[in-house]
Amino acid sequence: MEQQLPLKDIHLPDAISWWPPALGWWILVPCVIALIAALLWWSIRRIKQGQYRRCALKELEQQQARYKEHGDTLQYISQLNQLLRRVALQCYGRNVVAQLTGETWLAFLQQHCSAKQFDTDTATKLINAAYRAEPEIAIDASTQLTRLWIKTHRRPA
Repeated sequence: MEQQLPLKDIHLPDAISWWPPALGWWILVPCVIALIAALLWWSIRRIKQGQYRRCALKELEQQQARYKEHGDTLQYISQLNQLLRRVALQCYGRNVVAQLTGETWLAFLQQHCSAKQFDTDTATKLINAAYRAEPEIAIDASTQLTRLWIKTHRRPA
């Protein structure tokens, strides 16, 4: 008769440790962090770039409300022209915008507006109305044109 040796219990291997992570994780984590940082930087930059537009549109609404209170057409037209000029100065700089008047200012506004519905006739009346004692201009069309240009002008590259 053969002598039986006692069997030993099965020993399971040690559990796989989560630390240190594999090489792929060391590469993936910095890439994800860099991607999140780049998206955050891009988002903040985009928000800051559009801030002047939001401020200008808010100011336009305030001017429109004041116009409805006092009804001074000449003052309102002057304010619209000034607002357009300030937005253009903010975006394109003094060396480009400051010397523009009359037809060159109109051409500039038309050239930098990306909207198809830019009304050249209304823009001409808006620009010339500031020099007339009794301007013949549609206030709503002028306000819409100003709003359209502020919203849709193209920023320089």
